Amino acid sequence: GARTRARAARRSAPRSACLVRPSSLPREMELSGLSSVVLTSVLAVAKVMFIASGGLMLARRGVLDRPTRKKLSEVTFRLTLPCFLFSQVATSVTAGTAIKLYPLPLAATVYVALGALFGRLLAHAARAPRALRGVLMCACALGNSNNLPVVLMQAIVHMGSELLQPSGAGEGGDEGASLRTEAELEAAGTAYVGAYLSIFSFLLWSVGPVLLMSEDNDSASTVANEHRAKSMRAPDAREAGDGEADWGESDAGGLQRALTRKQSDMDLEMVGLAHARSEGGSQATESADVRFVIHEDEIEQLEEVHLLADGAGHEGSTASDTLALPGTPTPVQGRAPMVARSFARDCAKFVRRAITPPVVAVVLGVLVGTTPLHGLLVVKGAPLRVFFSAVSTLGQAAIPISVILLGANLSNGPDYTAVPLRLAAGVAISRMVLLPLCAIALVTATSRYTSILPDNDPMFKLVLLLEACCPTANNVVMMTSMAQRNEGSVSTTLFTSYVIAPLCLSVNISIFLLIIS
Repeated sequence: GARTRARAARRSAPRSACLVRPSSLPREMELSGLSSVVLTSVLAVAKVMFIASGGLMLARRGVLDRPTRKKLSEVTFRLTLPCFLFSQVATSVTAGTAIKLYPLPLAATVYVALGALFGRLLAHAARAPRALRGVLMCACALGNSNNLPVVLMQAIVHMGSELLQPSGAGEGGDEGASLRTEAELEAAGTAYVGAYLSIFSFLLWSVGPVLLMSEDNDSASTVANEHRAKSMRAPDAREAGDGEADWGESDAGGLQRALTRKQSDMDLEMVGLAHARSEGGSQATESADVRFVIHEDEIEQLEEVHLLADGAGHEGSTASDTLALPGTPTPVQGRAPMVARSFARDCAKFVRRAITPPVVAVVLGVLVGTTPLHGLLVVKGAPLRVFFSAVSTLGQAAIPISVILLGANLSNGPDYTAVPLRLAAGVAISRMVLLPLCAIALVTATSRYTSILPDNDPMFKLVLLLEACCPTANNVVMMTSMAQRNEGSVSTTLFTSYVIAPLCLSVNISIFLLIIS
């Protein structure tokens, strides 16, 4: 009787219940989670591409032509971007959160250093021309960390906020594991991006121009270095009597002719610059100022070379007098003040290039966030809250304008005569393959073996990883546009990076979400 009842119960059981194997449930859940991750990453990247397509369309129709893009870049550089950075940094970097957020500025420094190293190795391995070495280092070191991570983070929150919830959230755990709303996740992610930008923006607008313009002084530096080397070898040649006793006179003449040609080219450019200023008035000031700063640097190096030439001639003509007078300073001792002056000029040149509106905005944001000024400007009900609110509203325009300009700058397509395809592809691989792999290794090792990163905060790790996978910053194009040099090479490099960015970003974001969730 018992066997008959059991057999009858099995026959009456629903067939669907028998078809579902318990071991298949975790696999189905895993596939569902993977598809959700991939869909979230693809939609996030697609959102950025749709915004950029607006700028591409306007550029193709002639609305955003090159002069208009340049002026719009200056508006972003001098107004909207500083307002955005100031509001984000002043809100995120406070005296209470500075301890928690310090890994983000540290990561910015590490990422920039690794990117510059990859760019240097790429230039050496591919035997890049001297004029492109600074461009390659800058393109590999400086990623799109201002707007693209924010847009991607917001899209990920909207498409899959459940992937960013702390572990144990909603299961009746402690208060720290409570579910976060989309608004709370966006606020936390924006604060983390702002903390990252507190150092990255300074590096972007200080290191970036130095790298981009480093090749401008190569010709004068090469002449100076060759002259130094020959001046050190000249005494030995004269002592050996190998027929080079009049080296100082002959080489100084050749050096003087090279300097004369260099100075003539600079004079022609300065005459054209003055003519453009007289005709265009205030409308031609910005690019002229940038070019004039560059010429000042060249003039400083030319002055140094002139001093070396004069020193060489003096050594050649008064060598016997120097040996005859014990108290006379040697040529090496005479160069010490010149080296000190050159070092002081280099320091002043770096500071002059580094003090830009975005850097000033970051410094002011840190000052407001970590001092009692935070209570006067930022908190709700503050006496000067209306001022901070106006600045924040202006800053909200920075991200859309930057993405629109990105699409407009890509409208002309690549010019692989300005930079070879292998170099442009190498920059893309360095930024969107090698650097994300390094970031994954760093974040994983730091989470497992140290307590530096906050516990149970997937958004914190997501921002750290997103900052490492973005292509080259479109602000690099803004720098070259304002300086009117290397525009073709940088634009082609960005075009190549952003052509493969949808695929690389989708894969990277999928891996990131699998790691943190």
